[in-house]
Amino acid sequence: MPRYFSYGSNMDAAHLVSRCPGAALLGAASLRDYELSFTLFSQTRQCGCPDILKKPGATVWGALYTVTATDLLLLDGYEGVAREKYRRLTVSVLDSAGTLVEAETYEVVHKAPDFQKPSKAFLAQLTAAAARLALPVSYQNFLRTIPTCD
Repeated sequence: MPRYFSYGSNMDAAHLVSRCPGAALLGAASLRDYELSFTLFSQTRQCGCPDILKKPGATVWGALYTVTATDLLLLDGYEGVAREKYRRLTVSVLDSAGTLVEAETYEVVHKAPDFQKPSKAFLAQLTAAAARLALPVSYQNFLRTIPTCD
């Protein structure tokens, strides 16, 4: 089965399973040499949405799932692949056992030139999911420092 790495709202397993019923949480995972940023403004949410940017030495933490091929197509739809909001790419992540595994994830296609602030509610969703996943405290603290639009 394919694996999916989420660093955004889909880190919340209940949220993802409501969208992709074949998804199963494997646990926390990390993506090396990328950093978390917010480079897309969502008209729906009226705030910034997360993205990953290549940055040597940085790490993005998130959730690793197994998903079905159908789930990946559903995710493509939710992430706006056909509308060129996000594109799917294959990355190598370290799973909770420290094993390097391939997983699908998404990155913003047309990145805004400046930081797009997320809302407090959206950021609260990310920090709550990070706590449930027991992501490193330093990463949880980093999430809490991200400036919001409200």
